[in-house]
Amino acid sequence: EAARRAPIEYITAIANLNRRAGHRRAVLQYHRRQLKRALGKRYRLNPTLPDEEYVSRLAALNPSLDSDALRDLLARLRQREVSESEMIQLTAEVAALLKE
Repeated sequence: EAARRAPIEYITAIANLNRRAGHRRAVLQYHRRQLKRALGKRYRLNPTLPDEEYVSRLAALNPSLDSDALRDLLARLRQREVSESEMIQLTAEVAALLKE
């Protein structure tokens, strides 16, 4: 009987393949889409809106939102060239914002 791999092995393998292929931009685009989708879901806000309009509408619906910080994060997620450490930092910022 063949031994089955643990799910973490598949995740690690995919992460390593993405790292070798240089898919940082695709990863950041994914996180940007997920962030906009999650933040706007409560208010049924369209995540495909341009960032400036999206943040303005979201700030109008949620006054406690730090709109400047969100604009900055979305702009950094749109960067074309990022290092691996920058990508990890941005991913951590997205995760922290989604936990709030």
